[in-house]
Amino acid sequence: MLRLLIFAGLVAVAPLACAQETVKLEMPKADVREVLRFYGSLAKKQIVLDNTIQGQLSVTTEEPVSREQAMRLIERTLLLNGFSLIDHGPDAVAVLGISKNPRQGGVPIFSRPEDIPNQEKVITYVFRLKHREPTEVQQLLQQYIPAQTFTSFIADPRAKLLFATESVSVVRRVQDFIKEVDVPVPPMKPAPAPPRR
Repeated sequence: MLRLLIFAGLVAVAPLACAQETVKLEMPKADVREVLRFYGSLAKKQIVLDNTIQGQLSVTTEEPVSREQAMRLIERTLLLNGFSLIDHGPDAVAVLGISKNPRQGGVPIFSRPEDIPNQEKVITYVFRLKHREPTEVQQLLQQYIPAQTFTSFIADPRAKLLFATESVSVVRRVQDFIKEVDVPVPPMKPAPAPPRR
C-alpha cells in the first residue's frame, strides 16, 4: 500500500521570498523534496508525496518573478522530470514519483474546456468526437505527442470518446489538434476503371 508523507509550510532554504509579490528562485541541484516544500508554501497547499519521490532538480531565475510565475516554473520543471502533480481538493496536491502511474493517484477528469485548471497539473480530459473514429485520433496523437510517464490516450469507439491523460498545457494543445482533425472526411473516389483493349 502506498505510504504517504505530508509536508506543509515555508521552506527556509535557498529560495528567497521577496516581500509578498515576487520570489527569487535559487535552487541549483536542490533535493526535489525541498523544492516541493517551497512549492507548497507558494501554493498555500499541503503537498502529499508518495514514497518514491527522490532526486535533484534545478530551478533558478535571474530576477525575482511573481508567485504565480514561480509556481508555474516549478510545476513545469517537475513534469519535465517525470513527476506527476495531481490536485486533491482545494487544499492539497499529490505528487507521484517517476515510476508511478498518475491514474493510480486519482487524476481529476474534465469534459468541459472552461473547467480545465490553469495550473500545470496532470489531468484526464474526455474528448467527444463528431466525425473521426477515436482509435484513428488515438493513433495520430501517439505519434504527435512525445510520451511521458503519465501520458495516456484511451479510445472508446462505441461512444466516440477519447480519454487523454496529460499535463494541462498538452491537453490544451490536443484540443487544438482535435479541432483540426475531427472534421468530415470526404469519401474516397473509386479508382477509374482501366481502359478496355
